[in-house]
Amino acid sequence: MLKIFPGDTEPKYDSDVFECGGYKWRLSFYPNGRKDCNGKGSISLYLVISETDSLPLGWEVNAVFRLFVLDQIRGEYLTLQDANGEVRLFHAMKTEWGFARFLSLSTFGDALNGYLVDDSCVFGAEVFVIKCTGEGECLSSLSSPITSSSTWEIEKFSTLSEEYLMKELRVGDRQWELKLYPGHVSPDDGKSYVGFDLSNVDWFSPLAKGYSFAKFMLLVVLRDPSRSFLLNDTLVFDTNIEILSVVKKELPSISELSILARKLEEANSKIEAMTIARQKEYEEFTSKHAELEAVLEQHELQKTQARAIQYEQEQMREANSKIEAMTIARQKEYKEFTSKQAYLEAVQLQQHELQKAQERALQYEQEKMREANSKIEAMIAREKEYKEFTSKQAGMEAVQLHRHELLKLQMRALQAEQEQKREQLREEMERRMRTEMDRYIRQLLTRRR
Repeated sequence: MLKIFPGDTEPKYDSDVFECGGYKWRLSFYPNGRKDCNGKGSISLYLVISETDSLPLGWEVNAVFRLFVLDQIRGEYLTLQDANGEVRLFHAMKTEWGFARFLSLSTFGDALNGYLVDDSCVFGAEVFVIKCTGEGECLSSLSSPITSSSTWEIEKFSTLSEEYLMKELRVGDRQWELKLYPGHVSPDDGKSYVGFDLSNVDWFSPLAKGYSFAKFMLLVVLRDPSRSFLLNDTLVFDTNIEILSVVKKELPSISELSILARKLEEANSKIEAMTIARQKEYEEFTSKHAELEAVLEQHELQKTQARAIQYEQEQMREANSKIEAMTIARQKEYKEFTSKQAYLEAVQLQQHELQKAQERALQYEQEKMREANSKIEAMIAREKEYKEFTSKQAGMEAVQLHRHELLKLQMRALQAEQEQKREQLREEMERRMRTEMDRYIRQLLTRRR
């Protein structure tokens, strides 16, 4: 697209001039639609014959054309053509033909559709000029269609390494080519398909030579043994081509040409009426499509909310499970703690009772020691009296010495006896303390249970 005319009330772009069939042509693009042709809410695209000043007076050009816009994401063309490939007559009073509602603005402006990418778009045209040279073509239906069947047997299918296999077919006066793609990987979903192309070699249009089926069948489905498409690694491909009509060349008369021109004018009028009807149908379709998109968006929103609620519920269940597990663990720890605490209390109580028993035993020993000391003091006093009594008698020294030794022996015997009694008393106290402690612990554990 070259430029936009800033002074116009409705924007318009004109392409460079290109030549086809000996005439000059260009495209006119209305990005906001052509209002005078009911193109509001859509883009408008027209084919215009250009540089007509050099043409002879009363010039007329018959042409069949297609207009298309490129899907820049998928590399595909959206093509529009008059119904049944109608011939359009260009003359001085009608220099342009096209579509006021080529594509809705919402569809054209949606970046996901690929028509408008980075604020740029690509339009194109395919023009076929029909020149009246006294020779015409007549499309005639055949009373008996020409049919041709062919069987193509491909062996060792799983070992094929070629990109495609080709087979030529001859049906009537036309030459056909059948191409089979044994392992085509689709860029859309990354899956492997078996595809094929059926094309007419003699057809003059470079954009419409035949039919392509890139996703004819999934490769995994073809290789599925239960479906029996492949037997002994052999694929059998049947084709059936049926010709319903043929084009014959003949020399039309002047009257026939006049009748043909009149029929063309009538057909153009009918096509214009059909175009208006189609435009109304398209408006209704776009309106219903918008309503359906709104419903789908609401449905997706509800599904998203439901998934969010489900996720929150799962999180709550996980949290509850963790809390229950922690509660059980804490209860187990508390039971272990209370059991240990009870044991410690029992041990402390036993130690306390043992300490009391030891204190009582110590007091008892101290009393015994005091009694023994009193006896010893009494014995010492008697010994003093005896010494005083025997001091006067020298002969009694041996006796006194013997008594003194005897007293020492008695003292040692008394101390040994006291030590033995203390040991027996301590053992008895410890045995009683252990018995009492065991009985107390059993009672305490019984009360805990």
